[in-house]
Parts: sequence; C-alpha cells; structure tokens
Amino acid sequence: MKWTISAYSKLPGNPTGHIIFLESELRTYLSKHDYQLPYNSKEIISESKGLYTYVRTSRQYVMEIEIHSTTWKPFVNREYPQIVVLIEDFFKLSSNYWYYLETLTPAESDAIELLGRTIEPTMIKERIDQVDLTIPPIIPHIEVLGNYNYEQTDIYSGTSLQYKDITDFWISYIAWISNGQVELINLALLQNATSFNSSFYGSCIPVPLTEVAGKIVEIQHFVKDFDPNAIKGCLLMRKDWYDNVYLFDMGSKYVIHNWWTGE
Repeated sequence: MKWTISAYSKLPGNPTGHIIFLESELRTYLSKHDYQLPYNSKEIISESKGLYTYVRTSRQYVMEIEIHSTTWKPFVNREYPQIVVLIEDFFKLSSNYWYYLETLTPAESDAIELLGRTIEPTMIKERIDQVDLTIPPIIPHIEVLGNYNYEQTDIYSGTSLQYKDITDFWISYIAWISNGQVELINLALLQNATSFNSSFYGSCIPVPLTEVAGKIVEIQHFVKDFDPNAIKGCLLMRKDWYDNVYLFDMGSKYVIHNWWTGE
C-alpha cells in the first residue's frame, strides 16, 4: 500500500534547497515522535515496530512524500497509518513556507497512475491567483436543482465557447455555487489564502466511467444533449461524505454532478 502526502512551496526562486532543508526538518520531526529513521536508509520503524518505506520525490515547487507498507491494515476510524497523519501535520505546521496539498490513498494513487490527471489542485490554485478580480466569472448553466429531502442532486454545465478550458469552468463553479445556491464569493480571499484546501479547490481524482455509470444515467435524464460516448474523462473533485462533486469532460462541453446533504 502507498500513501502520497504532498506540499507546495510558497517561497520564491528555485525550490530545490527549500525541499532538501524541509526534508531534513521532517526527518527530525518524525524522530521526535519515536520513529526510527536509519541514516541514508529509506526504512522507517515505528515505536510498535511497524516497518514503512519512505520515498521523497519533487517536481517543480511540489514536494511529495511516499509512505509504503506491506503490512499495515485499516481499522475503525483510521484510514491512514499514524505516520501519514504526522507528515500531514508537519506540513500544516510549516504553513509559513509550504501549502499542505493533499494525501492520496492507495486507490487514488493507483487511479492517477492508470488514468492520469488532466488537471491538479495546484493548477487550480495557480489559475485562481491569476484571475482578474474586476471581471466576474461566467455563471455555470443550471441544468437542474434537485428538491432537498435530507439530500439533493444538482447538475451544472458549460461549453468550450464560454470557458477557456475545463479549469476555467471549474473555477466558475467554485466562485458561484455552494449547496445549490448561486452567489459570487470573494475570490480575493482565495488569492490571499494562507492555507490550501484540496477538497475545496478540487481533488482532481480520475474516475473510471464504470464507477459513475449511475450518475451518467442520471445526467442523461436531465441533460438532453449529453452523450456518454463523448465523455473524455471524469474527475472526482470533492469527496467529502456530505458533498460529492464529479466533473465530466466532453471536449466541447463540461458537466458537473453534485450530490450533497446538509444533515
């Protein structure tokens, strides 16, 4: 099993030196929490003698820590090993210099390796930072707003004639839509944010179409020109238990399926 925890450098200039320094600080942090990290080794041994493999990779301004285990098993209320949570906390504590981005589960890592990511959370953040605040984004077209009965499903769409690309369309959704309500948020708050919430910006997890077959049928019922054969890909953008958002890329059209509950 593999978990990937990533962070994004907020410092200007070449991030290579920042990454090397931060990794050193991270290893010290884990040692203080009773993890043994033999020098020049990829192995980590927990206080309970659990064995993990540690791999650090980096790409541009993103630092990724991979934690591998062949023996750890999930149990009630614990989706990740404790070491994964500690690394998340370390990045959050270092927020003056780094955005904690996300933690990918083994299944999510496998999906990304198999299907690839057409967009990433960092791309969304970078695009928002470039938005001209004097020009409000185009409001997504409301295909249907469900009737709330402990839960609700809403569907939105946009075309490539209205939006530059799928990222542009997604940002318009972030800017305007929340639980079936249409109201423009202050994007300046996002440009000046000191933390990074991948669930809000978009998780961007690729999903096989077989896993969203029911949602495709539901969209077809409400969106008359929706052709399943035209779907180029589907991304899970929000994965909270109370808010699931799927983004369908059809090339010339983009469709969002949002199930949510306020309970």
